[in-house]
Amino acid sequence: MKKREHSLYMFESYRAAFAEVVSFCQLANPGDVCFCIGPGGAGKSEMAALIGESVYGPAESWIPRTQPYVHVGADLEEQSFFTPKAFMRKLLSDLKDPFTCQQAEVADWEIHPDVKRALMLRSRFERRFNQTEAEMRSAFISVARLLKVSLIIIDEANMFLISPKSRTPTDYLESVRRLGDQVGCPIVLFGTTDLIKLLDYSAQLNRRINKTHIGQMRCRSDSEKGDFIAFLTSIESDFNLESGLLANNPAKIFEWTYGIPGEILGLVEKSRYKAARRGIIDVDFQALLDARKSDAELKRCVEEADAIESIMTNKPLVKVPRVIDQRGTARRGRKPSRTLNGNSEQ
Repeated sequence: MKKREHSLYMFESYRAAFAEVVSFCQLANPGDVCFCIGPGGAGKSEMAALIGESVYGPAESWIPRTQPYVHVGADLEEQSFFTPKAFMRKLLSDLKDPFTCQQAEVADWEIHPDVKRALMLRSRFERRFNQTEAEMRSAFISVARLLKVSLIIIDEANMFLISPKSRTPTDYLESVRRLGDQVGCPIVLFGTTDLIKLLDYSAQLNRRINKTHIGQMRCRSDSEKGDFIAFLTSIESDFNLESGLLANNPAKIFEWTYGIPGEILGLVEKSRYKAARRGIIDVDFQALLDARKSDAELKRCVEEADAIESIMTNKPLVKVPRVIDQRGTARRGRKPSRTLNGNSEQ
């Protein structure tokens, strides 16, 4: 299979969210925080990886000896829960600070081999020197100011919620906001449903927060329908599928995935295994049918996506959506109930 291209994710809701986050990065004040939340598979990590370059351009265009943004993930890796100390180490690593990084991190840096060897000899791993969280934070603020950091991007920020009982997740949010104040830059947090729990806990912080929602693809208008079918056509090309396998069955694909890009890609990837089980190489419609989620899994997926949209947009859930029929035309009707065989009962 070919590598997926970012163009696959440029549907209407994604474009709108992308434009809003870029605007925030350009106009926000130091310490302001943007929550960018969407269901799993909506394209948050892809957006997180693209925002910095979209605002500041590629690294080769930066002013020498500067780094305009930091992009890290709050994922747990080897830890069982989120810790601010491990998070600060990631921030420092992104700034390529050799005195707080692991030897393996230095090994991945794209620098002259002789310089790399010298840094590895002086890395924290070799010197057995362990800084405190406060010392690491102070170091990050100093280095970030020197490098003119103007933006901090944090992916998987929902991991703040996986914390030891002695710590409150909202403390991490306040700490990150204060870090932006001290460095002199705004912060963008990308995350899934759990990140919503950090919203609205403080009126003071609410004044510094912007909420952005990445929704799934919808089929309630001709424009949205066109986006969805174009997306399916792009996936067929990108994954070398039979032409029309997805685009000629938009109602089924939407029903099985609720229009969430990552769910559609997951369906295609899993269908390869189902096809191989039957002894065929090319994915066919039966393989897609076999790879779809169970009713219980899909129900949870739908409820999560709808709940996020309702909270982030401050609008009630849509009770009578426009759905896409098997011919690819939009029509109004009640939301179909799903049966065990994957069909819809109208």
